[in-house]
Amino acid sequence: MPEKKLNPTFIEKAVALLDKDKIDNFLDFVKFVSEKQYVSERRLASRSGKGYSIMLHYKKEKICALNLNSIVRYKPDGSWSISPHNIFFQHYDRYITDEKLKAFVLDSINYIKCRGCNGSLCMRGREDSTGKMAYVNFRKGLNKCCSGTPLLIISPSGETLERAKELVLVTQSIIADKLVSPL
Repeated sequence: MPEKKLNPTFIEKAVALLDKDKIDNFLDFVKFVSEKQYVSERRLASRSGKGYSIMLHYKKEKICALNLNSIVRYKPDGSWSISPHNIFFQHYDRYITDEKLKAFVLDSINYIKCRGCNGSLCMRGREDSTGKMAYVNFRKGLNKCCSGTPLLIISPSGETLERAKELVLVTQSIIADKLVSPL
């Protein structure tokens, strides 16, 4: 009888798919989110399907997706990315006071990596029917940024990785405040 082939875990997929110079940073971020309990060890060890992406949660609210590619929903390309959940994007300017973290957020705006959403439904940062920008952060109107994935942090390392962790903690604060009072 032939032996049943098991699907690899998310971590095994990452080690197999990522460029060698990106694996340590990826594992560092996974360790960080595991320690904060944004993702369970069971979820990381699951052997289901192709799964090139997992969602991280805090108190059952989505924080961000951890992707084994730099373009959401596309085949792996040797990199990994973090895409913070879009519902919190509009609140970052109220929660982020550190100038370096503000600059990091603005540098991580997803202008060119469009997910290929239906163009008629996707605002992509254009003005809406009221004449307002779809996204305004830190007093800047953000034209032509993806409304589905406004931030995309691709293969962070060093200081960029630390800023990505800070942004996850800011998102946790937004969720904690939302659970206490409406945003």
